[in-house]
Amino acid sequence: MPHWIRRYICHYLAWLLRMKRPNEEISWKVISCLQNLVILKRSEQNSEAKESKITDNESEPLLSQELVPGNTSEQPQTYENKSNLKEIKQLKVELQRIFKEICVITDDIRQRGKDDNIASDWKFAAMVIERFCLWLFTFLTIVFTCSILFSSPNIFKLY
Repeated sequence: MPHWIRRYICHYLAWLLRMKRPNEEISWKVISCLQNLVILKRSEQNSEAKESKITDNESEPLLSQELVPGNTSEQPQTYENKSNLKEIKQLKVELQRIFKEICVITDDIRQRGKDDNIASDWKFAAMVIERFCLWLFTFLTIVFTCSILFSSPNIFKLY
């Protein structure tokens, strides 16, 4: 949502029309604090975007640690140790796949949360504009009705 829509429609016009979101207070003091928070959020988002990028190379050490306790080069490699190593490698690959899937799922949940917030912002902006149009229509209807009635020369004559 553009900043000006949030500022002028969702904050100022909503305050003027005495509208509020659930669990949110709208007053001049809150609106001025929100403007300061917007500036801070923009600077934080730029810094967080750089830090929050997790690459596969950073996640590899978590999964590539040796899982076999006591496996050193001093022990002779037997058939059991080789089969255990194969199983451990298969488990490692499976864990890597699971980890990637979990990353995809968490990214999807985050994106859905952001989309829901954006959708609720637009719905609130639409409600504010709708309420403004209602008040404007009511005011203009009353003004034009009165102007038409009072412009008639015969309205005040008594018979």
